[in-house]
Amino acid sequence: MKRLISFVFILVIFFSGCRTLTTEGVDRGMPRYASDFESTLMQHQFNALSERVLRVVSYVGYETQVFEPGSSITLEMLKSDGVELSGVRTRQHTNESFGGTALIVSAGDSAAVLLTCRHVVSYPDTVFSYDDRADRNGNRYLLGISVKSDQLVVVSDGGTHWPALLCSEDPENDLALIRIHPYVETPGMVSLRAVDDPGFPGWGDKVWILGYPSGKAVLTSGILSRCRDNDRLLVTDAPFSEGCSGAAAFVWDSYLGVFRLAGLGRSVAARTRFLLRPESRIHEKSYNTSLPYRGAIYTEPVREPVPGVTFIIPAPVIMNFLDNSDIRCFGTEHRLRNPLR
Repeated sequence: MKRLISFVFILVIFFSGCRTLTTEGVDRGMPRYASDFESTLMQHQFNALSERVLRVVSYVGYETQVFEPGSSITLEMLKSDGVELSGVRTRQHTNESFGGTALIVSAGDSAAVLLTCRHVVSYPDTVFSYDDRADRNGNRYLLGISVKSDQLVVVSDGGTHWPALLCSEDPENDLALIRIHPYVETPGMVSLRAVDDPGFPGWGDKVWILGYPSGKAVLTSGILSRCRDNDRLLVTDAPFSEGCSGAAAFVWDSYLGVFRLAGLGRSVAARTRFLLRPESRIHEKSYNTSLPYRGAIYTEPVREPVPGVTFIIPAPVIMNFLDNSDIRCFGTEHRLRNPLR
């Protein structure tokens, strides 16, 4: 009997030391999974903002004439009337496509206006290739000349494609406005305002960049730094790839609980390497690559991106561009040039 009582006493002590753990409720203000965003509000708002960011593809064609070596043709000769282009070795037509990103800044009246980098949608009418030799007046001889024959800019949201028209540009700051028509505004598209804080940015402010590298919508993030010697550029360590030019850079305004436009992704830092190339390569003359090359050579500069240093066109520069853009870009329904204010 004593053994039974002792056994029961031991069981009571054992079970009284155990407790049931209840599953704590998930904080509905936090994302369900680990996230770069601090709350579901940030996630939902950014998802809505992503409707404003679209892909841009520019298709450009050039007619190229490559001159024979020693043809001694200068640009001054081409400007003269009645000069015949003798010594043309070959003529060729090239078509290239270039990808980028654009941000809808205004939508209405069945049209939309998008902000992007100028180098995404504007290409030179004429491109000259020069020799390292020149005439007695210092005019360098031409190796070839390329004339733009056609260009088409297309904006896409993944399902719909719109031809775009360039309506305003700022070559100095690499900004441009393009207009697409017809466009039906996405239901529930959230409003967007640019950063208007004179103290922006502070060291370490976080930025989210949404762009279309390789034609796919990709979100990256990083911390901001100010480019001390250039007030027209911000610097971030956010990854940046080809196709992100014109990508929208957002910052989170924790006081108002909204995302604001901090700027547009422009480019990455680059370094230049100089490589020796056979001159025959310019004129497309074939040579035996298995034998030592004994012909003339030239130096070709090759630009290589430096990862971890991304440049952003800041909001004040963008706002100044919009303030001075042609009001006709925004259609008759807009009284103001700048819809981001």
